[in-house]
Amino acid sequence: MKKNSFIVVVILIVATAIFSVVLGFSPHIAVAVFSGALFASNKKLAFMLPILTMLFSDVVFQVLYLTGKNTYPGFYGIDQLINYLMIAGLAFIGLYARGFKLTNILAANVAAPVVFFLVSNFFVWATFGGWHHPLTFSGLMACYVDGIPFFWKYLGSTLVFGTIFFGAAILSKKLQPIKVK
Repeated sequence: MKKNSFIVVVILIVATAIFSVVLGFSPHIAVAVFSGALFASNKKLAFMLPILTMLFSDVVFQVLYLTGKNTYPGFYGIDQLINYLMIAGLAFIGLYARGFKLTNILAANVAAPVVFFLVSNFFVWATFGGWHHPLTFSGLMACYVDGIPFFWKYLGSTLVFGTIFFGAAILSKKLQPIKVK
């Protein structure tokens, strides 16, 4: 991994934890989209970065929970593994934005929270999580309705952080040091 890539990875991991823990505004989906676009040629890193950011955030949450400074733990069971896999999988959507074309970036940053909402709420419903809706079509629809407030939060945070991540990457490419001959 190049030095610049390493710096980007470290900044994203730390920044994601800070925003998740301090503000409760999670950039994890935006990180997945951004890592898919930024590290399209290194798929291993593209899929590992979202997992690393979530893991670091969850470690911070767990420490705060164990010290009595947080009301819920950072680690909560098998559902967490499913969330990690879903977030990492969203890097596939980020591959669509790899050319850093504005329409592709916007489409990827809207599509990722929609996919996460549909898949995560399906798993909540299928495993009798949440409000334990029956395993019927109407139960599934009720589960989706229950998740709408989370969808808006995820969509908003993905658009905000996606703009920050992609904007910084675009600006950093345009604002190169001037070479003096």
